Amino acid sequence: MFARIRSIIAYLQGTRVWLFAHPASLGVVVGALLCGSLAGLPAGDEMFTYMWADPRFCDDCHVHDYANKAWARSVHGQLTTCHDCHRVPIRHYPKNLVLALFDRPQTPEDIPRPEVKMVICEQCHLKSGAEEPLTGPMPDNLRGLVVRVDDSPLHKLHLGAKGRTPSLYEGGKPETEHPAPAEAAGSPEEVAEGKIECLDCHGGLHLEVHRFTATSEACVACHEGIRPADESGRGLSCLDCHARGFLGGSTVAVAE
Repeated sequence: MFARIRSIIAYLQGTRVWLFAHPASLGVVVGALLCGSLAGLPAGDEMFTYMWADPRFCDDCHVHDYANKAWARSVHGQLTTCHDCHRVPIRHYPKNLVLALFDRPQTPEDIPRPEVKMVICEQCHLKSGAEEPLTGPMPDNLRGLVVRVDDSPLHKLHLGAKGRTPSLYEGGKPETEHPAPAEAAGSPEEVAEGKIECLDCHGGLHLEVHRFTATSEACVACHEGIRPADESGRGLSCLDCHARGFLGGSTVAVAE
């Protein structure tokens, strides 16, 4: 094995010496390499665009048509790509290729639920995340047009809350109904310091993937027993009264 490698190295070194000794031949080789590189640019550009900006590339390995369809219907469908939110590093591609060849999932249940960190939402929806570098192809000028929710009263109230439990007045459970920290999942510090995150209302385990519009079902998961009804007894949507409290904010100026 090592003898073969040494012979290959020796051959390449000999070829280099011969080419430098024959300038005309060296010019032909250099010209051929340049022409080949130029000829390959369009194909390379198409390949890069397909891998980086086309969700079908991800769908080649990830069996989740349901997620792609939900994403296409969502507000993000025409604005983002998979890379903008999922931050898949290059080093994952070889691993995903091996899994696609030898351990390909057959149903959505075979795919582990991805962890979408708060910084993914913050990089476009909070002023404090404006300096966070994007990892996908979304252009900065489009990102700058996204309305931030920093000045939205009810977004600030939720994101600034010290815990996930609303008061009794706000529809929370009595203290006697909450598990003690030792009985709850995670350490006492994690329970005490747990904060509300974007996907608690705009996605998550029990909501349709890529459905980013919050609904009353998301509200009553924490605010129980305070959903009002109209004159006919029909239940009202929480957002019928509270939608304006979630509006507001401003865009972020982007230098040209």
